[in-house]
Amino acid sequence: AGLLTRSLARVLEAGDANIVKEMELTYSVEDIEGLSISEDRDMRLLGLRLLPWVVGNERFVHDSIMGAIENGDRESQVAALCSLRISYDAQRILKVNEVKVLRELLSSSHTRDVRLAAACTLGSICGNDADIVRELISYCRELRATGSYARAISVIDGLAERSEVAKGFLLEEAEHLLDEKHRLSPEFYRDLA
Repeated sequence: AGLLTRSLARVLEAGDANIVKEMELTYSVEDIEGLSISEDRDMRLLGLRLLPWVVGNERFVHDSIMGAIENGDRESQVAALCSLRISYDAQRILKVNEVKVLRELLSSSHTRDVRLAAACTLGSICGNDADIVRELISYCRELRATGSYARAISVIDGLAERSEVAKGFLLEEAEHLLDEKHRLSPEFYRDLA
């Protein structure tokens, strides 16, 4: 189950919400409930990652995802955030206070992987909200010269078509990186490519 969970995680991180339709999988609530109560951590994570393919019960999908985001361990939060990012059903019934929970996950009190998963999810589902775009830009600035910068900047890049603020930031960031006094190591630039 561990290998399957890690493989599915990599596929889902690279895809968008269309991946749910493309993979043509369907699961019942009972299928996923069995995984979610398993003693095996990998089986529970697999259940979280398969939630977008549960048919006919958007409330179950939404509640399972939000429960893991609000109360789960780090790995469960990342899996749930990834599932929320690709689950139109769960997104459709997301409440304002739940978006606030996602925004709070960007804070430095959370681990890097949780913060990055929250940024990807927020960028995907709330990219038209100017306040959220500004928060994502602020988060991206914090990651300059780190290994997570390329992933964070790709979130902003995904927003550039919808947001002039995001587009302006990308131009500003390009100028910043090209400025001689802000030059970074060649490895940093290779990671951006």
